[in-house]
Amino acid sequence: MTKSLASSTVVKKSTTPALDLLLQEDPLLSAHNLTNSGKRPGGSTSNDVANEDAAFSYAAALLHDDSSGWMSSSGEVQKRAAEALAEVDRKLALVEGLAERVARDHPEDVASPFVGLHGHHLKMPLDENATSTNATTKNPKSPSKTQSESIDSQSPNSVATVSLFATREKCDRLRRQGVVLEGIAKRVESSLQRGLRRMESTTSRLSRLLEISATLKMAMRLRFEAKKIQGSCIDFDSIASNSNNGSVGDGLLELVDLRDLTRAAASVSTMEHLLSDPQLRGIDVVEQMRLQAETAALAVRRAAAGLLAEQQQQQLSSAKLGSTLQVYFHLGELPQAAWSAVAQSLATAEKAASQFFNPGSLQRLNETAVSEAKFALDVSDAVAVGVTEPNQKKTLGESLERATMKKLKIKRAEAASKWAHAVGDAAFKVWNLHRVLARKSDASTRQNFLEVVSKAPIPEKFQDAEKQIRSSEGGADDAGGGGIDIRSSLSLFSLFWNQMCILLGMRIQRLLKYDNGKLVPSVSALYPAVRAAALDMLGNISDSMQAGLAAGDDPSGGASSNACGILGGSTDDSFFMGYGNIGEGLGNTAATDGSGGGFLACAAADSWTRDSMYSNTMSSNNSDALSAGGGSGGKMAFPGGQQKSISKISSVIGSEWKILLGQGNCGLYPLQRTFLEASNERLCAPLQYLFPVDATVEENGVALEVLPILPSRYDLAKIEANIREELTIADPRQGGGELGMTAMISRNAVEMIEKMCAAAKSATSNAGEDGYSYLDHDSAASELLIHDMKLAGVIHSLSVSLKKAPENAFVIPYRPAQSAQHEEAARMCQIELQPAQQKMHALVLKCILSPLCRALNARVSSSLSKMHLGAYLEDTTESDSGGFVQTHLNSLYEKIATDHISRLPSEYGSIVSICVATYSIYAFVSNAVLVRPLGEMGRLRITQDLANLELALEQLVFKAGSSSSLAQMDNGKAYAELRAVRQMLFWSLLSDDESLSPSDIAKSLLRETWIVDVRPSTICHFLFSFAPNLLSSPHHAKRMSTEDFVHTLVQPDGSIADGEANAWMTIMSSCDSYQQRDSVDSGMDTGDRRIPAVLMYLAPELIRRRRF
Repeated sequence: MTKSLASSTVVKKSTTPALDLLLQEDPLLSAHNLTNSGKRPGGSTSNDVANEDAAFSYAAALLHDDSSGWMSSSGEVQKRAAEALAEVDRKLALVEGLAERVARDHPEDVASPFVGLHGHHLKMPLDENATSTNATTKNPKSPSKTQSESIDSQSPNSVATVSLFATREKCDRLRRQGVVLEGIAKRVESSLQRGLRRMESTTSRLSRLLEISATLKMAMRLRFEAKKIQGSCIDFDSIASNSNNGSVGDGLLELVDLRDLTRAAASVSTMEHLLSDPQLRGIDVVEQMRLQAETAALAVRRAAAGLLAEQQQQQLSSAKLGSTLQVYFHLGELPQAAWSAVAQSLATAEKAASQFFNPGSLQRLNETAVSEAKFALDVSDAVAVGVTEPNQKKTLGESLERATMKKLKIKRAEAASKWAHAVGDAAFKVWNLHRVLARKSDASTRQNFLEVVSKAPIPEKFQDAEKQIRSSEGGADDAGGGGIDIRSSLSLFSLFWNQMCILLGMRIQRLLKYDNGKLVPSVSALYPAVRAAALDMLGNISDSMQAGLAAGDDPSGGASSNACGILGGSTDDSFFMGYGNIGEGLGNTAATDGSGGGFLACAAADSWTRDSMYSNTMSSNNSDALSAGGGSGGKMAFPGGQQKSISKISSVIGSEWKILLGQGNCGLYPLQRTFLEASNERLCAPLQYLFPVDATVEENGVALEVLPILPSRYDLAKIEANIREELTIADPRQGGGELGMTAMISRNAVEMIEKMCAAAKSATSNAGEDGYSYLDHDSAASELLIHDMKLAGVIHSLSVSLKKAPENAFVIPYRPAQSAQHEEAARMCQIELQPAQQKMHALVLKCILSPLCRALNARVSSSLSKMHLGAYLEDTTESDSGGFVQTHLNSLYEKIATDHISRLPSEYGSIVSICVATYSIYAFVSNAVLVRPLGEMGRLRITQDLANLELALEQLVFKAGSSSSLAQMDNGKAYAELRAVRQMLFWSLLSDDESLSPSDIAKSLLRETWIVDVRPSTICHFLFSFAPNLLSSPHHAKRMSTEDFVHTLVQPDGSIADGEANAWMTIMSSCDSYQQRDSVDSGMDTGDRRIPAVLMYLAPELIRRRRF
């Protein structure tokens, strides 16, 4: 035992140094002074050195236990090592404990190697510890400044170095503080909850008291309103019990005071609001008053409904209507009542349309007209059968047809007037309703009634009208749903009018498609009467607006108890009394709407009847026309004081009339389109017989080309009669229409004339633009020309009858009486028919007259070219026989006047004569100045022929029936040149002064007075007569005949626009050729050698300054 203890002691003594040695090898343990297992700090001794050697040996044995060299030294070492193994385990446990301690106290030292692997480096206090250790070693008694700083830096509260341990302590401290604060908060919350519960228990009794007080106040207010109802003079029980279809009889309504009814409505509204409160349910007192309130509410509503029904049956005064609307405002049902009234008016208008535009009514109308016509003529079917003579049957049939048409016109006018009266009555009621809504406002809330209605959604029945109004206003924003802002375009009248027109157009469309269009002729014949009745309806509405009061409106508002303006809340009582200017009210209403309110406006009050529009006198406008909104954003005004027009459409100018006329399938447009199609068919019916193609077969059976057959006088008379009959449809007295239809019927006539001109163009002989086939070899008229002349006469006759048609249709039937409206209609018709007359004139001018003029001018040109065959030579004797004009031209002009111009109408003959005369003057002058040589005798003969030519052309123009003189043709240019050439022929500056230079001669010529009236080619070609022989004449230079060269200067139709530039080019070419010839044959030429230079100076300036 003792031995073992001794041996263990020895092992311990041996293992301890070995363990210390192992521990010293660890730098981390050395840094924290944890390597000494049992030694106290101090100096080393010899025993320590020996132990250290033994420890190394022992450590080596532990490390190299499998090495034989180590164990051979002593067997005891191996034994001691085995015995000390347990001690090593214990030391290892101690090392693990030390490691845990280091990790707990200095975690940053342990974690720094691993954190460094990731790029993070922790601050290690090794250097500071070493410095502190060194400082302590040098002066162990007094701690240095570095040591104190190290100690401070190692403290947990150090700011410079924050360790995980310090952070953990802070977290623990904060956790503990949080726990403390949480406890405090719980205590405070519990204290507050206790106080709140005490407050709730205290105030719950007060809240109940307030509720009971509010209930009591409502009950007292309910009883107060009930006493007000009981105190009124209205018998609610009688009204509630004696009702007819929800409305009250007229006898009871007369006993109702509107002021009492308005008060009762306010009380009923208040009681209904109070009774709807759930707090008053179950209270006996309240339940006892509920039945009374329901009876009063039912009676008030029925009374208001009766007043609105009376508004539809007969026009209410503005005061009654305003009071009725006030009742509905108190009941909170103003929008529903307003839209209900508008819908009822729309139903009335639709009912009138259904009674008028239906197959049964049209059939009855036709049967009634036929029976009355037979009765008027005292003709029966048996009598008609007994007539055997054809002439008698024809006469009887024509008389019966005329009588039937007359009766149909009367019946259609009556039916249309009945329809228009119903629609106008409904429209004016809606307009009056809108007018009252726009001016009426509540006395308490100051809310305008129209604004209240505008905030409500528009009924589905008027959605189509709303879309049409928005589209007509340029795509207004539809994002607002059913409601419309009062400042934009709300108008009850506009919505009613647009919807009525939409439904009317749909009904007319269905009527036109009935039985596959069987009724189209009868329906189209209704348009004149319907248009006249509709325009008369708008005129009646205009008159009512001008008067400011509806028919039967009592200015005093009925009985004295119904005086207006007391409870109505209106801002202007004079409006409802009828004193004020109605136009101002409408204007103010429209002023709130930038795009127009949409209802009809009224005019100045100086025009009280529509009869003044048909008077023969003119009056000035005494006041401006006041306007209100139009249904589609426009304005509709009635300027009653303006200049009197042909029809009411001139005074009813606005969007409502345009909407009623419609477009597409809306309004009267389907009916108008059908009427115009039927009118066009009637006008174009005779055209198929005007120009039939004729056929001729020769003896061998070969068909020959023959000109078409021209219309006869009967055909033209039939066309004229058709045009006059169609125009008289617009006459209210003859056709039952209205004068505003004149323009559309005239446009139909223009379309018919255009078709007739197309057929006439194909019926011409197609002689070509030059018309060479028009004349024979002796200038006589060919068969083709005769045919075209007859065609021109036909077209001229139709043109004359078309020109007289407006006067024959509107003015002549009423002479000697005069009517400003009919005269204005005739002027309007004449203006509309002008395109047709221009079309016919252009056809004749292009296809007949222009080719004829070209052909005649070609013959005149051939005769004029003969003057170059020696007519103006010095030794000629042609002057003895009367001159060139008398010899060659007078007979030609006589033949033209006799064979051609006389066969044409005077209008067309004057055109041909003027064209021939103009061409003759220009062509004669152009030929005369090309004569070479030209001596004194030749100039005298040309002067004489110019006078003879002027006389011959005057006779030609006079025989053609033209009132124009030669001085008026072609703006007087041709005649001015004719007279200027007489002075030019005797120009003698070249012979008077031979020393002048070419430039001086040119300047002198430019200063001559006659130079401005002649063409540049005329003076230049005249100078060639003084030129040397080497200077070739222009037509010789171009190697052309004189006739062909003159054609380049003057066109066959008499125009001279393009000839001067070509003549100047030819002159320059001749002068260049002269320069070459003159250089060769200089001294052998006769004539003035200055002429080429004068031409080069003169011609450019003349072309620049020429007037032509």
